Amino acid sequence: MIFTDWFEPGYLAGGPIRSLANLTKSLSKQFKIDVFTSNRDFQSETPYNLEADTWQDKGGFRVWYGSRERYSWRELKRLIKHKSYDKIYLNSLFSFRYTLMPLLCARLNGISPKQIVIAPRGMLGAGSLSLKSGKKKAFLSFVKLSGFFNGLTWHATNEGELKDIKTHFGDQAQAILAQNIPHPDLQTSPKSMSSKSVISLAFVGRISKVKNLKFALSCLSKYAEPSRFRIDLYGTPEEESYLQELLEYKQSHDLNMTYHGSIPYNQVAEKLRQADFLVLPSLNENYGHVIFESLASGTPVLISNQTPWRELQKHNVGWDAPLHPNDWKNALKAIMALSESDYLKMSQDSINYAKNHLDHIDLSAYFRLFATDN
Repeated sequence: MIFTDWFEPGYLAGGPIRSLANLTKSLSKQFKIDVFTSNRDFQSETPYNLEADTWQDKGGFRVWYGSRERYSWRELKRLIKHKSYDKIYLNSLFSFRYTLMPLLCARLNGISPKQIVIAPRGMLGAGSLSLKSGKKKAFLSFVKLSGFFNGLTWHATNEGELKDIKTHFGDQAQAILAQNIPHPDLQTSPKSMSSKSVISLAFVGRISKVKNLKFALSCLSKYAEPSRFRIDLYGTPEEESYLQELLEYKQSHDLNMTYHGSIPYNQVAEKLRQADFLVLPSLNENYGHVIFESLASGTPVLISNQTPWRELQKHNVGWDAPLHPNDWKNALKAIMALSESDYLKMSQDSINYAKNHLDHIDLSAYFRLFATDN
């Protein structure tokens, strides 16, 4: 059974929804999977247009969209005890309703820690912990002193996250590396740049401080010719004040930037395909589904080096630049110097790179993660 704050048809939370949607669809033939989630999207007050508080058959797995009115300790206990689950999977580190309460309920109902898997989803990364650091450090100190997470299996999705788990919970922590599963859609042909005179950058994701968009705007204003770049932002603001900060920066520095609001997932590939580059100067990315989706659409990327996607220049699919202004200055200058034929080759190389990544996804790691003898 999987516990998660948000699931499809939601899309506003971005990557965490994609991670679980791809996981359930890829593993539904090998495992019987139930998902327990909220009946509304990230930061939304409007419930989905579907029946809540009952199991919904999704063709290979089931989803329970719990309403706020029915969510309770008693309901959790009933659902967990109703069916004898071999594994309970918690898709967050800090969620009270969908990690801490289910974990406490499972423990009090005699479920062995060995049957419980927890996925931190990048929340132990230095970039993520630097935001609201006081509360997060206090929480981590409490769970370590109390032994609340002792005996659980940790799901690490990359080598960096595996190291973070060991750093915070010790070498004795049981952790299994199983990389995220991307969406398998790939473009078959490369594309040209959208314009000879204006380079189009797109950001798709939550508008939050961890995505570090102001850094990218600062580099554009200092090191690029303003008339040469257009940047389109698509996503939900995690904090309205941060979005306002970006819009004010745009005004004061005369940047060609447009905020379009949120878009459903089925429009993401189209928006990426329309752009010349994805831009993502993130402080921390556990995976970065939008990076894979951009490459798969034939759109190269300009991202930070705080993601699992590294050495991109070597493969001619973009730049994973350190978060230093000079490194981004050099990347922007290189982008402005690209010829049409240079870009066409980058687009084709991006598609090939994404295909190669997809061909090397190893699902056997998930069989170890969910094995009943762990």
